[in-house]
Amino acid sequence: MRGIGLAVLLLLVLAGTTVLAAPYGSRTLYRGTFGGDVVELQRRLDVLGFSPGGSDGIFGLQTREAVVRFQQEYGLVPDGLADKWTFRAVDRAYTWKNGAFYTVVTGDTLWSIGLRANATVEKISWLNQLQDDMLFPGQVLRLPGTGIAVEPPAPPADGTPVPGGTTPPGETTSPVPGDESKPVPLPTPAPRYTVLGYYAEDWWGDTRSLDSLKTAGEAVDLAVNFQLHVDALGNIDTRDYNGLMAEATTRGLKVQGLVHNFSGSGFDADVARQVLGSPAVRATTITNLLAVAKAKGLSGINVDIENVPPDQRQNYTAFVKELSEALKPQGLSLTLSIPAKTWDDTKSAWSGAFDYKALGQYADHIVPMAYDENLPGYFAGPVASVGWVEKVAAYASSTIGKEKVLLGIAAYGYDWKKGTISGNGLSVPQAMSLAARYGATVQWDAVAKVPFFEYTRDGVQRIVYYENAQSLGPKLDIVKKYDLAGIAIWRLGLEDPAIWPVIEDQLR
Repeated sequence: MRGIGLAVLLLLVLAGTTVLAAPYGSRTLYRGTFGGDVVELQRRLDVLGFSPGGSDGIFGLQTREAVVRFQQEYGLVPDGLADKWTFRAVDRAYTWKNGAFYTVVTGDTLWSIGLRANATVEKISWLNQLQDDMLFPGQVLRLPGTGIAVEPPAPPADGTPVPGGTTPPGETTSPVPGDESKPVPLPTPAPRYTVLGYYAEDWWGDTRSLDSLKTAGEAVDLAVNFQLHVDALGNIDTRDYNGLMAEATTRGLKVQGLVHNFSGSGFDADVARQVLGSPAVRATTITNLLAVAKAKGLSGINVDIENVPPDQRQNYTAFVKELSEALKPQGLSLTLSIPAKTWDDTKSAWSGAFDYKALGQYADHIVPMAYDENLPGYFAGPVASVGWVEKVAAYASSTIGKEKVLLGIAAYGYDWKKGTISGNGLSVPQAMSLAARYGATVQWDAVAKVPFFEYTRDGVQRIVYYENAQSLGPKLDIVKKYDLAGIAIWRLGLEDPAIWPVIEDQLR
């Protein structure tokens, strides 16, 4: 029996190290993955001239370099990950290279051409990036196939034109002169929305954010870790997130470090004033941030300095400008997490220091934190009602610029003692668990478009507002309506797990 077991184990190991049954394009490939889908990717890259080092089915260094070169040539993010966007571009380039040229003649339709070429209308439209079904004589199409030209039916003897007739005299079915074996530049795929996930660990061994990141998978493009604390002298106190960095390395995920002035129970206004108000301390802070970014392998810095006195408005902008000028020559990016607002109240104690229009000139992306519309300290209400969120998005897009706005998305809730301003925060799973434990009926606020419920605990009536996958949908509609750059979720590990399929469906 032992010998049989070892034989079976050996067969399983050998099977696992040769070809996996993952269909081509069904998963993201990265260095260290292997299988039949890697073989097919390598074969296609080789045909396209990107030399992946053979078709051994192992995604090694040479294959990764081939993917990076392909991504650079076709306008994709050169991260070395063969994700669905890379697969789509590879497929289009491969189909283009192995297809046939055809020149449209009078009477042609996509349907008639596809019938003769044994290709669907959708495939022809996809390959040629057609926006509609309109064709015009002389238009050149690339058709999927083996490179054999598509011959339309011969015209009648009397010369009467027929649909799909021969190419008019003087025209050619091969519009690209020279060597057609070279990769043909294709239109850059429509940019996808960026999804930023804030990453935090509340105690040593807290894996909620890491588990969430693994669950989210391809749905998250950028992780921003709550890692860097600044003091009044510009010193940066940091910590390591080894699990996050290991996951990021495996997936090729970009990670930014978030610098903050949170101390004890809140954001320290005095620290903000001393850091921002002194050119010398600003310079020290920037020097230290640059050093930390390099030492920790970060792709950039996220500034989340809050509770900034309104009289520091110009100094905050100056800090962002100076930090941008230090980071960008080093290939590092800059994002900002700033209070949400619907108009520029320069005297506001919370948001007056943030000049949206000026900041948009220097940061790569800006997150208006469109949450905490209501929170403990105020009476119960939606964390982020859809009407208020839309006002935030409209103002941000008109001042910062829509291409830089990542709309802040809440992924948590609050539990209030009803009729008071006393309450506490909780994760979405905790909220759902409370409702189930106390038999509460979850209701839907049709105006705010958020869920809520009431329950009684220890004889005290309480009310909970939170965000879930259902409330996320209307907010993603706002992102698309204003054509924003994407979203930023606060925070990984607190969310309703069902948001990830919604994000994949709506933003991918």
